[in-house]
Amino acid sequence: MGKVRHACVKTTQGIRTIICRSQATTAALKWEPSIIVKVIAKWRKRETVEDRKPDSMHPNSTVLRVDKDVMVVAFSTQ
Repeated sequence: MGKVRHACVKTTQGIRTIICRSQATTAALKWEPSIIVKVIAKWRKRETVEDRKPDSMHPNSTVLRVDKDVMVVAFSTQ
């Protein structure tokens, strides 16, 4: 059974590989209506063709680091 893709994903790993490896112009790569210029530019900049979560680069944490926690406690006790 294959991987389940997000409903908004317009490209497959095969299409992304073609985009990344191709030396053709953006106009020549836009053979499918769902592939737009921004998508081609995005996949040309990436190092891998693996899809990743949108927030994987900047995870949001609700837990403070120890040094930040000490600062908050110090300011709140003054």
